Amino acid sequence: MGNMCFGILKDSLIVRMDRDLAENILTGRNVKPFDIMGMPMAGWVMVEEAGWKSAAGLAKWMGIGKDFALSLPEKKGKAKKKKTLREYQQLRKDPQGSNRAPGKEPQ
Repeated sequence: MGNMCFGILKDSLIVRMDRDLAENILTGRNVKPFDIMGMPMAGWVMVEEAGWKSAAGLAKWMGIGKDFALSLPEKKGKAKKKKTLREYQQLRKDPQGSNRAPGKEPQ
């Protein structure tokens, strides 16, 4: 499982990065704290559209977010079992979801 590195909020690009880097970047143009609930999130910044509108600007910010996310340890989570095509087909035939095993017909 991966870690979030960037996102979009209205017209702003939200970028995750090292906390120290975020503090330094906040002194730049087109960048402000990521604060949507009255409390800035450490390690996140909002880049106004003027700061990411060009291909080079977008690549810069996405690279910062991606590099930071890749530096984090992989999340440990319970993986969901993916359904097989047969299981999906069975669900379409029997939307009530009887208790029989996938692929086994009632006798």
